[in-house]
Amino acid sequence: MGSAHPDADIYPEATGPAAKIVAAHQKDEPITLYSGWFCPFVQRAWITLEEKNIPYKYVEINPYNKEPSSTREAWYRRWDVPKKTGPPSR
Repeated sequence: MGSAHPDADIYPEATGPAAKIVAAHQKDEPITLYSGWFCPFVQRAWITLEEKNIPYKYVEINPYNKEPSSTREAWYRRWDVPKKTGPPSR
């Protein structure tokens, strides 16, 4: 087992009925939904977008994939917050 996280090798994309919805939302839109199809928190936002008929682009992201070439690196770097355990130094 070479992966650091047990879910790192999770199936990389949505399947079945979810895959049809993903395929229908690949063109550029004002809203981009970065999603791990397996995440219940993302699913809540996804259901809301669908129910309200809000146009969005779906981009599949595996949050456990740390490879530099992944799509995650292109957008996630600006949201990375340094992990510090103490108060800021003065």
